Amino acid sequence: MIGADTLVVLEDGAYTKPANRDEARRMLARLSGRRHEVITGLALHRVGGETLVDADVAGVHFRQLDPAAIDRYLASGEADDKAGAYGIQGEGADFITEVEGDLTCVIGLPLLRLEALFLQMTGLALFNGRRPLGIARMAFPDLDRLPPACFQGLRQA
Repeated sequence: MIGADTLVVLEDGAYTKPANRDEARRMLARLSGRRHEVITGLALHRVGGETLVDADVAGVHFRQLDPAAIDRYLASGEADDKAGAYGIQGEGADFITEVEGDLTCVIGLPLLRLEALFLQMTGLALFNGRRPLGIARMAFPDLDRLPPACFQGLRQA
């Protein structure tokens, strides 16, 4: 079994899923034009056996957002259930200028960390030689909206 949860961290605190659109608007305004960190915790459990727990951290750079862009995004509904009020794997990709580290950490399932935990637990390769970047792009076609600087952490894998 696999479990994962994500939060967004800015110097003034941690942002989980917004309670409402007003809170989402405030989160996005705070993230606008700034760098923040995304932390995704990950647990891998073998039924009747061990549990491995770890976390991954990625840095995310937001472009400057004007109030109209925030309002358009909020109207899409995508912010409603996302930590930090954005989803990098959807329309929120338009807000991002760079990702430092594993892009899939920001999506909410850090594939590089998951692969390492799976190997540690089972001794087997999880992706059978397939690259995490290809897996992520196949699962989330909107990732192609991101600038090349967002893929550096996965290209090196």
